[in-house]
Amino acid sequence: MFVGVLLPSVFGAFTAMSFANPTDSYLNDLVAASPAWYVLPIVVISVLGGLSQGVLCVYASGLDLEGLTPRLKRTQTTVITAAVAIALLYLGVFVFDTVGSVTAMTVALNAVITPWVAILAIGAVRTRVYDPTDLQAFARGRQGGRYWFCRGWNLPAVAAWAVGATFGVLAVNTTLYVGPLADIAGGIDLSTIGSAVLAGVIYVAGRGRRLTLTR
Repeated sequence: MFVGVLLPSVFGAFTAMSFANPTDSYLNDLVAASPAWYVLPIVVISVLGGLSQGVLCVYASGLDLEGLTPRLKRTQTTVITAAVAIALLYLGVFVFDTVGSVTAMTVALNAVITPWVAILAIGAVRTRVYDPTDLQAFARGRQGGRYWFCRGWNLPAVAAWAVGATFGVLAVNTTLYVGPLADIAGGIDLSTIGSAVLAGVIYVAGRGRRLTLTR
């Protein structure tokens, strides 16, 4: 998965650096700089390239909605989130022309989501054996289990995420919003990586302190 994301990113960065007169549209610049025989592969890649990512995002959103509404089935929540996404996409692209705003919001959203991804990754590394029954406690509307923590809240994880997400939002630099810490690294955007590192360090320190107090 990492390699699959890394290779297109490296390809995009390499080709973008080779444009003589770059514009605001990477795709238009790529088509203009490419030979005629490469246009068809570009069209195929543009149509199919985001298919797997789109399916993953729709499924993940349906899974999240199922956690909030346990009475609905996963198929139902996925259909609901897919319908909402299509409607918002149509309005944003064809009605209000908010592609730039969506891109800016995506950057800000990454700064909020990435700390939680870092926390989950640390939990996955530290917890090698999972209880499949207790993992479904929220989805089944059940309380208790090894993942119930403090009344359903993992307080060290929430605290670490809150601090990391706050830093990420303050360090964001977009066309819509520029945080007060946007220039903390001399123009380098640290909103994503900084929020992840900060949340990870705080979470590990919080868990270590908790284990010490427990012992």
